[in-house]
Amino acid sequence: SLSELAVLNGAIPAPAEKLSAKIVRNTIASAVGRFWWMALGFVLTPYIIGKLGDERFGIWAFLGVFVGYFAVIDLGIAPAVIKYVAGYYTSRDFERLNRAVNSAFFAVLFLMGVFSLVGVVFSRSFLHLFKISPQYYSEAWFALIGFFILMIGQGSLSVFQGILSGLQRMDLQNLISMGTSIPYVLMVFLLLGHGYGLPGLICANALTFVLNFILSVVCTRRVCPQFRFSPRLFHWKSVKELLHYGIQMQINNVSALLVAHGDKIMIGFFLNMSMVTAFELGYRLAWAARTLPTFLLPALMPAAAEADAKKDHGQLQRMFDLGSRYLALATLPCMTFLIVAAPLGMMAWMKEYRPESILAARVLAVAYLVGLLGGVGTSIARGVGRPDLENRPIPIHLIVNFGLGIPLIIKLGFWGPLVATLISAVVGNAYLFFLLHRELKLDVGRLFRHGMVVPALGSVVACLVTAGASTALAWTITTPRLILLVYLLLLGLVFFATYGLFIWLCRFSGGQVKD
Repeated sequence: SLSELAVLNGAIPAPAEKLSAKIVRNTIASAVGRFWWMALGFVLTPYIIGKLGDERFGIWAFLGVFVGYFAVIDLGIAPAVIKYVAGYYTSRDFERLNRAVNSAFFAVLFLMGVFSLVGVVFSRSFLHLFKISPQYYSEAWFALIGFFILMIGQGSLSVFQGILSGLQRMDLQNLISMGTSIPYVLMVFLLLGHGYGLPGLICANALTFVLNFILSVVCTRRVCPQFRFSPRLFHWKSVKELLHYGIQMQINNVSALLVAHGDKIMIGFFLNMSMVTAFELGYRLAWAARTLPTFLLPALMPAAAEADAKKDHGQLQRMFDLGSRYLALATLPCMTFLIVAAPLGMMAWMKEYRPESILAARVLAVAYLVGLLGGVGTSIARGVGRPDLENRPIPIHLIVNFGLGIPLIIKLGFWGPLVATLISAVVGNAYLFFLLHRELKLDVGRLFRHGMVVPALGSVVACLVTAGASTALAWTITTPRLILLVYLLLLGLVFFATYGLFIWLCRFSGGQVKD
C-alpha cells in the first residue's frame, strides 16, 4: 500500500515498539546467546585440548588475547556506530545514518588493514619473545597470521553488528551468531579430527566469519531498507564525530583488556604455554559463574539517567541500595558455589583433575566477586554522565596487577599473578567505592551494613552443608562424566536450596534482606 511504501522510504515513521518490549527482547536474546556459547565452550574445550594438547591450546589462547589488543586499533569507531545509528534512525535521518555507517566501515577497514600488515611483518619477531617449542612454531606463526587476517574482516563485521545493535535488534544479532556456530562446531570436529591443529581452528573461524558477515549484511538491509552501501558516502566529518565518541570508549576497553588478561600475558612470558592453558581453564570456569549476576546490570543505566534528569538524588540512593543488595544476593552464592565445587566441576568438564586450574578458578572467583559488587555503582555513574568514575581506578588495577604480579611470578610461579589479581581487585574497588561516596554522595556503607551480611552468612551456611553432602558422593578420575555431571547438579541443588532457605528465614524474621 501507499502507507507501507511511505514507511519504507522514511516519509512517515513506522509504528513504534514499546521501549520496555525492546529491553526485554534484547535482554533475553543476549542471555540466550551467551548461555549458548557457554554451553558450546563446555563441550568443545575438552575436545580441542584433547586434540591439540596443553601447549598448543595455550598458544591458541595466548595469541587470541594478543590479537584482541590489536583489535581495539579501530579507535572505537565500530562501537560508536551503535550510538549514532540509534540516534539517526530514531530521527529518520537516513542520509546521516548512511554517511556514518559507510564512513565507519571504510575507516575501520583502513585502520585494521594497516595495523594487520604491521603485525604480519613483525610476527616472527614477536613469537620469538615467548617460550614456544620449536615443533609448534610453524603452527603458531600460521595461527598468528590467520588471526591478523581475520581481524580485518572482524573489524568490518563489527560495523554491521553495530547497526543491528543500534536498531535494537540484538535478537537477530544473537540468532546469527548461534546459527553460524553450528557449521563452526562441525568444522572444528572435522579439521581437528583429521589432525590439522591450529591451522584447522583458523579455517573454522574463517568460515564462521564469512557466514556471519553475509547474514549480518542481509539482515541489516531487511531491517533498515533505507541503508545504502557505497564508498561515495564516506565522509571525514562523520569519521571525526565517530572518533570523538569512540576514543573515550576505547581507552576504557584497552584498560579493561589489560586488567582482564594481564595474568595470561605474564604467564606466557615468564612461564610456558602449558601453564597458560591451566590458567585459561580456571578463567573460563570463573567467568561462567560471573555471567549470571551481570544480567541484573544493563537496565540500571537508563533508569539512573532518568532519575538524574529529575535531580532525584534520593531515587539514585534507593537504586544503589536495592540494586547492590540484589546483586550481592546473586553474586555471593554463585562465586561461593564455584569455590566449593571447582574440583568436581573441573572433573565433570575436562575429565581431569587439574590443580592449577582449580586454584585459578577459586582465586578469580573471589576477585570477580569483589569486582561485581561495584557494578551497580558504575552503572549509575554512567547514567548520570560520570563514566570517569569507572575509569579512575583502572591505573591502580594495572599498577598493582603488573607491578606486583611480575615480581611475584618470578618468586612464586603460577601463584604470583593470581595473588596480584586478587589484591588489585580489592584495592581498585575500594577506591571505586570511595569515589562513589565522595563524587555521587552515595552512602556505600549501607551496602556492607544491610546488603552483604545476610547473603554472606547464607553462602557460608550453604557452603558447609554442601561440603558435608559432598562426602557422600564418592568419585574418582575413573567415574563416568555423566555421573560427575549428576553429582555436580545434586551439589548445586543442595547449595542453592540451603542458601534460598536461609535467605527466606531471614526475610521472614525481619532480617536485612526484607527492605
